[in-house]
Amino acid sequence: MSDTTRTSDWFVRAVIAAAFSIVGFFGKDLYEDWKHKQAAELARLDSLVELSALLDESKSIFESQNSQAKRLTEMLVARNPGREVRDKLGYDETFYKNFNSFTTQEAELQKLIRSTTMHSQRRVNQEMSKWVTEAIPFKKRDQPNPQRARLAEQLGLLELHLNQWNDKYEAVIPNDAKRSLVYLADEKSHGVQFPPELERAVEDVIASWQ
Repeated sequence: MSDTTRTSDWFVRAVIAAAFSIVGFFGKDLYEDWKHKQAAELARLDSLVELSALLDESKSIFESQNSQAKRLTEMLVARNPGREVRDKLGYDETFYKNFNSFTTQEAELQKLIRSTTMHSQRRVNQEMSKWVTEAIPFKKRDQPNPQRARLAEQLGLLELHLNQWNDKYEAVIPNDAKRSLVYLADEKSHGVQFPPELERAVEDVIASWQ
């Protein structure tokens, strides 16, 4: 084999080795980038699962508290059969108007309803507020599919609702023992209701996750 041939072979092998080295270098970068994106996607999915759990807890608290509010109203109606207790005033205003005439049992129930507002409901609302404040990727207008676009819309409504809920809470609850509940879309129409399609929107995004 001539020196020229040996040189040519060496050069070809060197070029091939360099090419593989370059491909390997960039391939590693691409793989690391893919892993990073996958980890970010999984973190977002975990975050949605966390929101779903908060929504379940919030719903459970609301239903339990609402049941107690209905029970207290029924007790007041039973004692005052000729009075319009609930229809025009709403739960919180009804309890406020009747506060000074509560029986011992009624007073205990009102305290329980108020305590739920001040502790369980406020805590879960604060956690949801923190979640939605940090959920910037989910709130962007430009979303990759219809499911996420619908979720973004619902999250915007949730953020507004929670802000209004907290504003009303601070205005009426801490310094007035006669106040029991923070409802926004009731007879007083103090704000927007909790977004009714949010739970379904979260479920749809989780189910369609890719």
